[in-house]
Amino acid sequence: MAFPGFQPKYIPKLWLTAVYLALVAGAFILFMGRTKEYLRMEFLMTAFPGFYTHVSNFSITFLLYAGTGYFWLMQGAGMKSIFWLGGVLIAVNFLYELALPVINTMDITDAYYGLAGAVAGMAFLMLAQTYGFTENPQFKEKED
Repeated sequence: MAFPGFQPKYIPKLWLTAVYLALVAGAFILFMGRTKEYLRMEFLMTAFPGFYTHVSNFSITFLLYAGTGYFWLMQGAGMKSIFWLGGVLIAVNFLYELALPVINTMDITDAYYGLAGAVAGMAFLMLAQTYGFTENPQFKEKED
């Protein structure tokens, strides 16, 4: 194992790992498009005016949710825990954008982009949990 003491209960299938890495790369490219014009996609700017002023909320929420959820699914966490995590991330997005002006200009549109990141993360995690993992034959429950 790459990490001593880490033994996942489930192992991601190859296609799931490829999809996960592609989604992480996509979210990162969207995030970087805020400051790098050559990474911006014209059709997104046309369809959603101001897209790159709000996309950080989408990307950060998606990356936190999909990354944590992916790890939790490998460990055998249930979807109830995954749903709770998504709910907390959505609530924090709205709370931060509507009530906390700390290093932030309060903007409901940012909260909606965070909501979209959570929904995209949930869609990925539901697909992953349903079709993307197999049991780890080397997994052994820890004895207390």
